[in-house]
Amino acid sequence: MAKYISLRLLGIPSEQLRVAVVKPLGDYYHVVLYFFPQNETDPWVLDYITYEHLGFRFIDSHILRLSERMRMILHKIKPLWGVNENFMTEFQGGLNEKITNTDPRHKFPKFSMALINSQRLLPPERG
Repeated sequence: MAKYISLRLLGIPSEQLRVAVVKPLGDYYHVVLYFFPQNETDPWVLDYITYEHLGFRFIDSHILRLSERMRMILHKIKPLWGVNENFMTEFQGGLNEKITNTDPRHKFPKFSMALINSQRLLPPERG
């Protein structure tokens, strides 16, 4: 959430950001931040778990593209949902993202409350 708000305060449009729920190998869910460069569909994954912690000492960067993270054997992730202050998306097989009609406040109440509480810090979207 802090990364999302920080990037928004730096002027990154909400359309380029998603707080994303992913399913790594195992029986748990994990939340990361996706940053989509303009006109690209393979986002950068900003995660607080370092790659060294995941057993990848040879990776210098803590930020990789989603397509790379999906291929990594020790930490293969499957993207499920992405949420920002304007819409919710569902990932359907790999990098295919579709905006859903689902209200994210019902599916992710903690995120929604944090976003609502932080909303006053965000600049208005430029259109």
